[in-house]
Amino acid sequence: MDTQEYNTKVTEEDIANDIKDGYGCVYTRDVKRLLNGSFDIISYIVKEGTVVICAEAFHDFPNSSSLQSIVVSKGKNEYFESILEEEYHHLLKEVV
Repeated sequence: MDTQEYNTKVTEEDIANDIKDGYGCVYTRDVKRLLNGSFDIISYIVKEGTVVICAEAFHDFPNSSSLQSIVVSKGKNEYFESILEEEYHHLLKEVV
C-alpha cells in the first residue's frame, strides 16, 4: 500500500476527483480514503476497502453529538482509533 493511501490530510487533487456516496459522505475515487462525512447522518457504515478516515472527516459537524456511531469492518477498530480524532473513538463500532 502506498503512503498516499495513509495520508489523513485532504488535498485539492482529492477534492477534484472525489466521489459521494448515497449518504453524502465523500471518498477518494478508489474508496480507500473517507475524506468528509455528511452532516445528515447519525450512524454511518464505512465502505469496505476504506483504509483511512481523514483527520477532519467528521470535525466540522454543526452538532457533533448528533453522530452516534461509525461502523467499520471487523478487525479495523483499533486501526481507525489510531487515525481518527480522539473525540470520535467512542463512536467506532465493529461489524461482527
